[in-house]
Amino acid sequence: MRLKFFSFTRMIQNTKTTVTRFPLASLIALLGTISAIFLLHTEQTPPSYGAEMFLKLLLTLSLGFPLAVAVVLFGEQQQWQQKYRVIANRSTMLFLIVYYLFLPKNIFVIEEVFQMRYFMWMSSFLISLTFISFLQKEKVKMLAFWQYNRIMFLSLAVTIFYGLFIQIGLSIAIGSVDFLFNVEIDSKRYMELWIIVVGIFSTMFFLSRIPKNTLELPEEDFYPRELRMFSQYVLVPLVAVYFLILYAYVAKVLITWDWPKGMLAYMILGFSFLGVLTYISLYPLREKVEWIKKAGQVFYFMLIPQIVMLFWTLWFRISQYGITEKRYLVFVFGLWLLGIGIYFLLSKKKDIRIIPIAVFILALSCSFGPWGAFAVSQRNQTGRLKRLLTKSNILINRKIKKSEKKVPFDDRKEISAVIRYLIEAHGVGSIQPWFGQDLTLFKEKEEIKSGRKGYSSVGLPSKIVEELLGFTYVNRWENRKTNDEYFSLHPSQTSKRVMDISEYNYMEIVDCKVGFFGEINGDKYKFKIDDDNNEFVIFKDDAILTRIALQEFLKSILEKYFKEGKNSFLREEIKVVHKDKNINCALYFSHISGKRGKDEKCTIQSIRAVLLFSL
Repeated sequence: MRLKFFSFTRMIQNTKTTVTRFPLASLIALLGTISAIFLLHTEQTPPSYGAEMFLKLLLTLSLGFPLAVAVVLFGEQQQWQQKYRVIANRSTMLFLIVYYLFLPKNIFVIEEVFQMRYFMWMSSFLISLTFISFLQKEKVKMLAFWQYNRIMFLSLAVTIFYGLFIQIGLSIAIGSVDFLFNVEIDSKRYMELWIIVVGIFSTMFFLSRIPKNTLELPEEDFYPRELRMFSQYVLVPLVAVYFLILYAYVAKVLITWDWPKGMLAYMILGFSFLGVLTYISLYPLREKVEWIKKAGQVFYFMLIPQIVMLFWTLWFRISQYGITEKRYLVFVFGLWLLGIGIYFLLSKKKDIRIIPIAVFILALSCSFGPWGAFAVSQRNQTGRLKRLLTKSNILINRKIKKSEKKVPFDDRKEISAVIRYLIEAHGVGSIQPWFGQDLTLFKEKEEIKSGRKGYSSVGLPSKIVEELLGFTYVNRWENRKTNDEYFSLHPSQTSKRVMDISEYNYMEIVDCKVGFFGEINGDKYKFKIDDDNNEFVIFKDDAILTRIALQEFLKSILEKYFKEGKNSFLREEIKVVHKDKNINCALYFSHISGKRGKDEKCTIQSIRAVLLFSL
């Protein structure tokens, strides 16, 4: 046997061949690598214009890479002339330019809708690589299609292994130079190395291993021994165990008539996908090994009842909480599983191309349009919110009117959940038509107040509920019990921010339960919250100077909190004034939270306040 040693000339020739075959994909890989390196060195907190531009470029180019590869493979399959291939590449570039121009202005703060749509498009383009070379009109050899995808997945695995090995090896080499020669190497050099390995080496290596002339790919009667061992002795037993567990749980639900858990639908979907992948991996052996052929029929037969259970579980969640993008997609891919199961049970042809093609069509078609996951979910949740607000007399004639009556806890929790979902998934524009004020400006004001300009405000849903709807926001983890025990108070937006300090000589910011003031005229002052007696205790040189009682103040203000569902107050309402022979002081609270026990005693857990005092 003649050994082939490394040849720099051969490597250059292989790279040239790959670039010639995939010119646009190679250019995208190069530009994506450059964009990632520039992004690594631009300020992202807060995001600069450069950081936003390079991140947009990176997202666009990452999406364009599999699309550019798919266009080449389709052109080869159709045997396009060179001029049509140029037109296809230019059309791909035009699509990417338009996509870049329509990206959100602040790419560092994007709603879940954008993230999910990006993931769906990326998945669609990647999945297209598995079948795009086998769309010819003449009869396709299924084993050739299977062998092609085996080569593709093996190439991907080898690419990942080589990339990791090169990255680890070069990182150790750089670290050794740093350690042995005392060379201070910036930690970003390691990340730059990783970007180059992934962006240049891995992409070119993978592209070079994609089979060419798939129309002439032989229908090889070859099945890797390692894959057979893995499929028969790992995947098949796992699928069997998973389905036994699921059927046992279904039996439990039917016997106890207890509502199925919400995660069951996702588990059924995940296990079913694993079963389909197992069927595909064993596909070439179905005509040779009788039990594999029968196992495939049994799998799809057993899949049907599980899909029925999936729809039943999903119906419970939708009837309670409405449609979201995830539930929509679970429903759609449940239909896909049902269709796949019926097809492989009844069809004699059993064309496995239908599996990736159907996923591609569904993922792409559900990502846009009035029928898509995002539009349907937004309409459904907006309708739920409209009914809830109308029921509570908050939405009148399509305009929000601040609540004047106590809203029941269950309604408050459901309204809070829907508003939280709509803002996080679709932005404030999804509920803007009902409000008299511009919620975008409201959002920007909250961002400025929180000191996180350019980022989405985590507390925005609660601010909208409490300031504009007029009742206490309820978190997703709260229930009736926790709501009756825990409290969180703060000043309302309408409170005066100016405090009268004419009576006082000193000011201290209180942001914890124990703290140190510093020295005043040579004396050391500190404070702490006495949990046993709910007192704000001030010390002078380790001796107690005064005790400020908080128990009665908390008891009186929490009457409004628990009875009226109110947690924002005028600043004058949540201040405590104290005067004795040692000190004259006032505590202005900006936040106070804690727990109220069954005996009406309050325990403070966190506190923020301004302490004004004179000695």
